[in-house]
Amino acid sequence: LTVNNLKLNDARITLKAKDGDIRLNQQVGRFYQGNLGGNLGLNVKGKTPQVKVTQHVKQVQAELLVKDLIGEDRLDGTGNINLDVSGSGQTEKAIKRSLNGNLDFAFTNGTVKGVNLGRMLREAAAKIQGKTLPPDNEPNETDFSELKGSGVIKNGVLHNDDLSAKSPLFRVTGKGRINIGEDTLDYKVKPVLVASLSGQGGEDLEKLKGVPIPVHLTGPLAKPDWSIDLAEALTESQKAKAKEKIKEEIQKNLPKELQEQ
Repeated sequence: LTVNNLKLNDARITLKAKDGDIRLNQQVGRFYQGNLGGNLGLNVKGKTPQVKVTQHVKQVQAELLVKDLIGEDRLDGTGNINLDVSGSGQTEKAIKRSLNGNLDFAFTNGTVKGVNLGRMLREAAAKIQGKTLPPDNEPNETDFSELKGSGVIKNGVLHNDDLSAKSPLFRVTGKGRINIGEDTLDYKVKPVLVASLSGQGGEDLEKLKGVPIPVHLTGPLAKPDWSIDLAEALTESQKAKAKEKIKEEIQKNLPKELQEQ
């Protein structure tokens, strides 16, 4: 079964309708190499249709799903998604703008396409030192071992403040807003370098190890603009240096038996 370009295999669907109150339950055994279960409610008794959607997606391959869903290659990895939202309106756009509910997700071993955090951090390191990073041919993407988060949707805007991502090179936290009705975002992520990064600017980047670098993402979801908050990055860099200096002084002046402890 194909619905809005999404492919559902081994689908068991039950529909119950009475006096304009329509309820749909679906259990899909094969959904992008995972499975899908949930309910859709549509109430058309009044002038404005009311919609309620509850979905649980488990162990899907994100690359195949996202390509069919939005027509672009933006994410891959294996993921679980839970969605519970409601809205109202005569059109898809109106329903998106009215959405309220909750969302959580968790993906493993994948890639976010369209954002290269390594390049961003190298540019930050260069700017802090008054340099300009030359162009390179790196793919515009960021690998991760874990990506998870949750959010509350109010009037078509997703509010998230617990994004967490991990990779061998980075630890990333993030928070901000995604306007579902307008397909735009206003979001800030803070990647922290935890391992050495090869390539141009890698040596300079060593100086930023352990320092959160605020990256601000704004504009259309398909192709957001980004900028680095250099003032905050410099502040965090100085804090990190001060902590390291304090640690050195404490170690230097502590008695040997306390140092061992």
